[in-house]
Amino acid sequence: MTTMTMTTTGPRSTMTPAMTMTRYPVMALLAAALLVSIFALLRSEDDVLVDHTQPGARAAIDAARAVVPGELVDVRVDQDNDKWEVTLRADGTDYEVELAPGTLALLRIDYD
Repeated sequence: MTTMTMTTTGPRSTMTPAMTMTRYPVMALLAAALLVSIFALLRSEDDVLVDHTQPGARAAIDAARAVVPGELVDVRVDQDNDKWEVTLRADGTDYEVELAPGTLALLRIDYD
């Protein structure tokens, strides 16, 4: 009695070594582009420039100058929480004075 044995192999890969080598850098590039896009969306600017002649802006500027006397660079309102952000320049340094909405109480000072 003769027994026949059949062996089967899985489907052959059609990818060449060169294709495999170029596939990984392309995937890494796509992943990096995705991360950059997500970061840009998360860091979108939520501060809106305000005309410094508006009464609310004038009050915020006066409150900020009481803390940091300096030349006005700009005035912004944060859309998320309505806080005022007044940037003043004193002795060549920019100071961002953050003030509470309504009360104009000092929240924070940042400088460059």
